Amino acid sequence: DLLLQSIHNLTEFEDENRNLVSINYRALDVEELGSVYEGLLELHPVIENIEAANPNQITFLFHEGTERKTTGSYYTRPDLVNELIKSALIPVIKERLKKNAGNKEAQEEALLKLKVCDPAAGSGHMILAAARTIAWELACIRSGESNPAPSVYRTCLREVIQHCVYAVDMNPDAVELCKLSLWLESHNSGKPISFLDHKIRCGNSLVGVTDLSVLKKGIPDDAFSPVTGDDKDICRELKRANASFRRTGQYDLFDSAPADQEIRNFSSDYNDLEKIRQDNLETVKQVRSRYEHFRKDNRWLNDWTACNVWTSAFFYTYNQETKQSVPSTERLQIFMQRPAAGYGPTIGKADSIAVENRFFHWPLEFPDVFSQGGFDVMLGNPPWERIKLQEKEFFSLRDPKIAKEKNASKRKELIKSLKENNPQFFYEYIKALHQSEAESKFIRNSYRFPKSAYGDINTYAIFCELFYSLINKKSRAGLIIPAGIATDNTTKALFSDFVNNQRLVQLIGFENEEMIFPSVHHAFKFCAITLTGDDNKIAQSSFTF
Repeated sequence: DLLLQSIHNLTEFEDENRNLVSINYRALDVEELGSVYEGLLELHPVIENIEAANPNQITFLFHEGTERKTTGSYYTRPDLVNELIKSALIPVIKERLKKNAGNKEAQEEALLKLKVCDPAAGSGHMILAAARTIAWELACIRSGESNPAPSVYRTCLREVIQHCVYAVDMNPDAVELCKLSLWLESHNSGKPISFLDHKIRCGNSLVGVTDLSVLKKGIPDDAFSPVTGDDKDICRELKRANASFRRTGQYDLFDSAPADQEIRNFSSDYNDLEKIRQDNLETVKQVRSRYEHFRKDNRWLNDWTACNVWTSAFFYTYNQETKQSVPSTERLQIFMQRPAAGYGPTIGKADSIAVENRFFHWPLEFPDVFSQGGFDVMLGNPPWERIKLQEKEFFSLRDPKIAKEKNASKRKELIKSLKENNPQFFYEYIKALHQSEAESKFIRNSYRFPKSAYGDINTYAIFCELFYSLINKKSRAGLIIPAGIATDNTTKALFSDFVNNQRLVQLIGFENEEMIFPSVHHAFKFCAITLTGDDNKIAQSSFTF
């Protein structure tokens, strides 16, 4: 009975007039996986009374979840996506085609060399829209027709998805759903599904190394500033020692192995993957095998570990127990000079922290992109959340009594009482608080976000600077973010930089009156903003509200 009821619920639903309506899965568009994924993040499965003696008292139900908010997963309507496609992607496509006008093969090659990325991809419908746009242009050129045959278009779409689109998301489920969307869209009869693991990656886009040259400069002293869970005296001692070593000027250790040479070497390995057409199972396996071999290369692993040591300094818990294995500029230098001489406990802990916090080192993940100076196009609707642990959200499923307490001081007392009443739970809270404050410390003090890491940090501003910094000189970026990017005091340095350097193409402001984002207040203002690379200065920006 339960199985039949489940099948019934999956195949039919009641409309507003209480009529049974069959669900036509065949008519669902791939993009709708995004709204399904968003809905699942709002629900958290809970089994109540599991210890009850009477099985009838055991119930399974869903509580309101917080994952969607904490991961910033909000489905973006196609009309907003299309606006970004028109303002950010299509001008880049036209520029590449114009540059190779009269040469059909060169135009095809130029399109397939485009690098488009969404650094907070969710289910991937933003890069899917980009892939469709590029594929249509490619099909028109290849067929010589303005309305190419569906078979030509589908072949082109498969090639574009294999070569042009990149995505990152910190939720592993989103990464798998993104790959599924791309596989479904690029299906060609008789062809295997493509290997996409080297293009669609799981990680925190905001935490990690984007420029390998920072390793030469050593770990910033402020990485040792204490946060919740740290011993202040030990942090003060470590900061002094790190600053003292950095002043000795022993950076000539790296002169024989500049970071950009490593990027070029890694890039050649990735470019070799691009030459393989994944038209049969053997070639798909070949791409997978070569990628996995590349990730086991000692040069790559050493750079990855060095990046982890550098980044983990911001996330380490500094106390008497961990004092002997903490990262430092001295230990980082020793490892980079002679990896075999690296201090084992420091290396192991750094890699462990990296995996736990999903560090994402952009030049190592996408070396082919960084060898050309960055992405050609970046698109996205990144999270609009504060980098701060929200107590109500943290306790909503763990301890509803604490979550529902409206008085902040009383809520603090209840949390404090956990130390005696439920020490394991209290430890989890302290650990989550440490992680949140450590991420904020990294954002502020890693020098990755010099123009946006101000005030009560919101991820939308940080992502905006990320988009701005990862595009190459002839590229564009388009994103959906709060209109505060142009009006808030904390973002004025970043927005002024857009305007003063003539890199702001347009800003279209909206108010959420039609509930474009249903979970956001109706009066909230957001915008679609488009930026350009250094070589494409904009004489006059466009503003629409």
